[in-house]
Amino acid sequence: MSGHGHYNIPLLGGDETVIGVIVLYLEDHHRPHPEEETFTDMLGQAVASILTHRNLDLQSEIGRIQLQQAHVDMMSKLVSAAEYRDHETGFHLKRMSRYSVIIGQTIGLSHEELDLLGIAAPMHDIGKVGIPDEILMKPGKLTDDEYAVMKRHPEIGANILSGDNPLMQASHDIALGHHEKWDGSGYPRGLVGEETPLFARICALADVFDALTTRRPYKEPWPLERTLAFIREQSGSHFDPNLVEALNQSLDEILEVASLFGDDDDDSHLFGTEGLPRTSSDGEPGHLERLRKTDAPGVETVARQHRFIMDITQRLETAAISMDTREFFDCLNALQANLSVYLVNEENLMRQIDYPEAERHEDAHRTFAALTSRMLADLETSPLAASFAAPRLIGEWVRDHVEGHGSELLGFLRDRALQTRSRTGQRSS
Repeated sequence: MSGHGHYNIPLLGGDETVIGVIVLYLEDHHRPHPEEETFTDMLGQAVASILTHRNLDLQSEIGRIQLQQAHVDMMSKLVSAAEYRDHETGFHLKRMSRYSVIIGQTIGLSHEELDLLGIAAPMHDIGKVGIPDEILMKPGKLTDDEYAVMKRHPEIGANILSGDNPLMQASHDIALGHHEKWDGSGYPRGLVGEETPLFARICALADVFDALTTRRPYKEPWPLERTLAFIREQSGSHFDPNLVEALNQSLDEILEVASLFGDDDDDSHLFGTEGLPRTSSDGEPGHLERLRKTDAPGVETVARQHRFIMDITQRLETAAISMDTREFFDCLNALQANLSVYLVNEENLMRQIDYPEAERHEDAHRTFAALTSRMLADLETSPLAASFAAPRLIGEWVRDHVEGHGSELLGFLRDRALQTRSRTGQRSS
């Protein structure tokens, strides 16, 4: 714009603080009109008013989201109390919730329905808070009388979760219906087929899949093929056949969740040579199978972390463009909430392999954690500005990290694997 003049029009908020600036560039040799000052003043006031009201609307919407989140957090603490008295782990709830959302996504549920399902799914066993310890925590098989008491937990949970808002209704349906069966042989009401609410049918399948594929005090985890064979066998009797098909179609995504939120490091029962899905639903090599072809220990872990961050960043950018405040807020929260899982896993791996750039890599992680926290704080005070700044700043970090630091780490892991194979070959010869 060299040689051109311009007007700087300050945008003033209600307390006369500057909330922005409009810059109007003028044509070369522009001759000012006597009314231009009046026009620019009016333009500044109009735009400032629009921005101020939009900011207030966003703050109000974020306040409502935070209030709902506080409600969910309170319910989650109650779930944790039930879980603490049971044999299940916190990761069980994370996995089961994510499995449910993946299945729901596969059958075409709306964004709003998926939100409800993801929040309500962990409430499925909340009724166990009303089951006596001597029954709930019994290590051996329950007697008939004890089992009859245990079977009361769906109704106890439904009573706890009574309410009129959509979240409470969804949670109520899941708690009451997740032990119903497609053929009517379940409990507590013996509902048949679609008489059981859809969310409850989804959670029933997700809950059983996780129970079978994870270690419990009374059982070892089942191999993937045995689990899938059992679920196929129960399709049409225990489970909704359409949901069983959806689980099979989305198996790659489900197994990624299983690996990311495993209770221990041993997931060979899911990803062993006999259990790993070789293809996706369209016949192409599955995502996890493509990663494992590198034969480099740790490559899959790092790639999963990066894929997660990149997916969330893409959702964040889409939410900013569509002005979807709820999705935007959820994405930032998801980044912050999961950093402790994803990035710590990567840092542990770097320490195990004596990665020479570990300190620089960890510095980048800390920068990202601080950036995400700052964006969440800014979203509360200046949501309009944060909605523009966050996707750009986070997107720049992700691209720099994945293409720079991440590529270096993956290269190191591959080189290390090649050296190991070379040494092994020399010893065997």
